[in-house]
Amino acid sequence: MDETWHRLRLLSQRSGNPYYAVLRARADHPDATLKQLATHLQTEDIDFEADTKLRVTLHRARKRFAALLIDQIRETLTDPTEQAIDEELIELGLRHLVR
Repeated sequence: MDETWHRLRLLSQRSGNPYYAVLRARADHPDATLKQLATHLQTEDIDFEADTKLRVTLHRARKRFAALLIDQIRETLTDPTEQAIDEELIELGLRHLVR
């Protein structure tokens, strides 16, 4: 998964969207409220005026991470069918990340 995090960081840098920082903050502080996450992100100069904007960015970051994870798995399979990708996700215990 380190490679997937790396790819999300690169995507964030290229796009200017804080996907990496937002998702990393959520992963590091899974029990934090949105207000607490927003406060944490302010230390990285990322400011969210409203909880709604943070929630939407977090949702988009999760979707981007899931897509990058699927792409990474697809690259490792000889025959990357949807079923094979799903089986690999289940075997790795990562299926819950791409729902």
